[in-house]
Amino acid sequence: MTSLRNALRMRCTILIVCLCSMPGASRASLSGGLAVPTNSSLFLERHRSMWSMQIVNAFDSARVAYELSEITLISGQQGSTPIWLSLRPEDLNVHDAGGSLYAGADASGPDYQLAELAVTRAFAVPSQGASVAFTRVLSAEACDLQPPSGPRTGTNGSEGAPSRDDHRFLAGHTRILDTTSFALQVVDANSGTILATIDSVGVLPNDQHDYATRIGTFPDATQRTVALPSACHGRYVRLRVLPYRIGPTPHGMHLRRIPRMIHLSEAYSQAGDRSDWEPSWWNFAYQRQLDSLQSTAFIEHAYNEVAATGCTPWLPPGLHLYGHHQNLFVQLYKSASTSNAACAGLRELQRLWYVSTTDSDVTHKHHGLSNVADSIDIVLSNNELTIHNRGNERTNVQLHAIDMRGTRHELAAISTLHSDATVSVSYLHLLTGLYVVNMSTNDSTLAVLPISVSR
Repeated sequence: MTSLRNALRMRCTILIVCLCSMPGASRASLSGGLAVPTNSSLFLERHRSMWSMQIVNAFDSARVAYELSEITLISGQQGSTPIWLSLRPEDLNVHDAGGSLYAGADASGPDYQLAELAVTRAFAVPSQGASVAFTRVLSAEACDLQPPSGPRTGTNGSEGAPSRDDHRFLAGHTRILDTTSFALQVVDANSGTILATIDSVGVLPNDQHDYATRIGTFPDATQRTVALPSACHGRYVRLRVLPYRIGPTPHGMHLRRIPRMIHLSEAYSQAGDRSDWEPSWWNFAYQRQLDSLQSTAFIEHAYNEVAATGCTPWLPPGLHLYGHHQNLFVQLYKSASTSNAACAGLRELQRLWYVSTTDSDVTHKHHGLSNVADSIDIVLSNNELTIHNRGNERTNVQLHAIDMRGTRHELAAISTLHSDATVSVSYLHLLTGLYVVNMSTNDSTLAVLPISVSR
């Protein structure tokens, strides 16, 4: 009921990228001798990075929204590594245009119910330290008000003429009733202990001005890079967003996980600004141009797959094609094999890579990856897989990687993996591309990890 109630309160809508229906793929053999260039499927990695997390506090005729996407770990040793938002396998099967919807707590104060969902996948922070870059968009918008046009200057929450940034905060006099804030925290991946708060923004009730007053660390900025404090160095961590609201409204916030068609940073880039007052996200032609570029990238990916294998690729969620791009894919689909076992196997492998980027503790419940152990951590670091066994001792452990052509590559055989032991395994011999790493013992899967190898 809470989820439905919150959904019905969303009278205020925004432009959200729609989902497309994913064709089912039967589990078939992943071999078959098809020579797929492994780097052609790097499109899937780019697409995975475009997922965003949006948390909304909705009122009768306005709303406060926070969206987070494109998170990257930057270190001197490892360069830039994407940090993916945590997803559940069921998120990939949602056909609603807005993505999966999760309701928060009705009580005022910090919403730990949503905070458990508003997290990234776990990642390792180098002992020498690192920074985190991310795209974060805060807004407070009314359903029926349009910012005035023309060059303007103004200040946050003032009665003066609005600036470009103020366009995102035209909420209407007295329509924002709560104080709403969002803290981006670093937490220990195993214990959940809060290690640091690296970003915090919010919006105050607008009982005096049409333009909402925002607070926190550079709330108008959409691009941020923050050095992780020393308490995070050498730790296995997650990022999480802790939403907070206090005020008279009776219902809580909600969270959506959205498979974007374009990068959020590009949507809010000043490259699309048509003047010194109109932001890029108001420029419809610019947004359609970005959409067209992503569609072109997928068509190129599809043609590469068909040229190499005769098979059309698996379609990831959130991908939609229009006009010329749709016609190209339909023609390609008609000319290529779609139903034979070898093609079904390749599409299943691409889907499995994508599914393995979701939370490991729930993946096995939906996709047949039995006995996925919560006590096994596998972390990528410096061309090595670092395995930490927090559970019972395990024997005859096998580690291998499957590339996107279905070829199995042996990584290691470990006779005994002791409890609370850490083992490092090199994957330097793997070529550039995407792989599904499988860790097993006695024919049971212990862990499944998606990796991307670049040289």
